Amino acid sequence: MQYLFLAVVIGAGALLLLKLFSEADPKVLAKLVRLVGGALALAGVAFFLVTGRIVFAVALAVFALRLMGRRLPFGARIPGSSRKSAGQASRVRTAMLEMELNHDSGDVDGTVIEGQMEGRRLSSLSLSQLFLLHEECVRAGDQSVALLEAYLDSMHPDWRAREGAPRGGASARRETGGSSGGTMDRQEALEVLGLERNASEDDIRAAHKRLMKRFHPDHGGSSYLAARINQAKDTLLGGR
Repeated sequence: MQYLFLAVVIGAGALLLLKLFSEADPKVLAKLVRLVGGALALAGVAFFLVTGRIVFAVALAVFALRLMGRRLPFGARIPGSSRKSAGQASRVRTAMLEMELNHDSGDVDGTVIEGQMEGRRLSSLSLSQLFLLHEECVRAGDQSVALLEAYLDSMHPDWRAREGAPRGGASARRETGGSSGGTMDRQEALEVLGLERNASEDDIRAAHKRLMKRFHPDHGGSSYLAARINQAKDTLLGGR
């Protein structure tokens, strides 16, 4: 009877865990799995240390730290690791828009910060509303129109052929071309590449390479965004 009761409790617990796992946020779940796996690996490290198998302990410790996203002591890097983390994003800002480039998914979205649609997310706007916003961006006279066209090219590739598409779209694109849109300070450059203030030269080059694979014009990306990404790297590395 006791064993039957224990089996029922274990089964109920397993069903509850399955339900929690099925409803959990994938990012939170992945983080939990990494932490639990890292903790188990550290327990294995302790076992190997106690039994005198130092080589195995060191190798497993490196794996555990990498799994948990931790650094090695004294600033050493874990082989094959990088500073890129889940949820990392780049940001590009103009007078009308603030655009976000998600490094994990490659998705592009943004917020209108001026005009009639202030506070709206681009992803919440219909194509006709985006066309109206395009007219406002043209009137702003800065790189806002280039940034909006980069979003349209990414999310609505055939927008120029749609009914009601702004006639000034192609000419505005030629006018802005590959222009980077003015000077850029270090903080803005870090935001464009999605990096922290203590980013190393390797981090900067890696972020630049990763973003250019996504936004280079030869890969169907945007000339404007590619120019901003290049400018950000040059700003942080002094043109190297």
